[in-house]
Amino acid sequence: MLRRHKYLFKVNFNINLTKSIKSCVQVTNSGLFHIKKIFENISSLQKVTLGFNFSKQISDAGILHISQGLRNLSSLKSFHFIIPGCKEVTNIGLGYLSEGLKGQTSLQDLKFGFYTCSQITDKGMQSFSHSLKTMASLHNIDLDFTMCEEIGDEALQNIGEGLKELVSLKNISLNFFECNKITTKGLRHLAQGLENQTSLKNLEIDFSQCEKIADTGLQHFSENLKNLISLQKINLKFSNCEKISNKGVLYLSEGLKVLKSFRKITLDFSKFFFSLNYFKNNFS
Repeated sequence: MLRRHKYLFKVNFNINLTKSIKSCVQVTNSGLFHIKKIFENISSLQKVTLGFNFSKQISDAGILHISQGLRNLSSLKSFHFIIPGCKEVTNIGLGYLSEGLKGQTSLQDLKFGFYTCSQITDKGMQSFSHSLKTMASLHNIDLDFTMCEEIGDEALQNIGEGLKELVSLKNISLNFFECNKITTKGLRHLAQGLENQTSLKNLEIDFSQCEKIADTGLQHFSENLKNLISLQKINLKFSNCEKISNKGVLYLSEGLKVLKSFRKITLDFSKFFFSLNYFKNNFS
């Protein structure tokens, strides 16, 4: 039963929305149009979580509906959008989504999950970067591009440029697992976006199986870590990055040892022989 009190209705709606579609692969663009109508009728929404796992029927046209709906949410504080394996979503859809979020000055928590979305490329991150710069109140950002094969150095440059403008971030989580186009150059660009994050408390980045990252990438990254004076937890993964040697670990340690606020450090340079590509190719 829907409750009449505006605040209670808002909370119940958020809970039901998350539970009802998070694992429903039969939702199509028409379903996203109906969600757009909900946003238009409840403009006071503060938290939205949408998840569509491995849906082959959602495309850029559906993302446009969500984007149009987001423009009505003037009090939005948290937005999570998780679409793993939605292969019909392209850079155009990411552009729509970025436009819908542009100017969301109340937004504090942002999470995107595009893992195995093979049509998301470097070019798509340009519009996202422009929108990111307008989210002045953002505290938490979580971006997952696991096995997005077309994500490379230019994408990291755009993300870094967006992060430069955000001075209130507390938590950053970035996943580039098996994004094989990322090189040492991309790591340098991303590091430049972190250098002004003096309020950052938690940093987590996964570059596992980014085989083109070498020692010099960790050198550039380390140089920018020195400014993260509030950092308490760091989790960096470079599993199967075979071009990283003891020299790279030394570079990283030079940047970390000057930070006095640490409570937990996790560094992963392990080698393993498991690839998620097996599952992507056989089960998606």
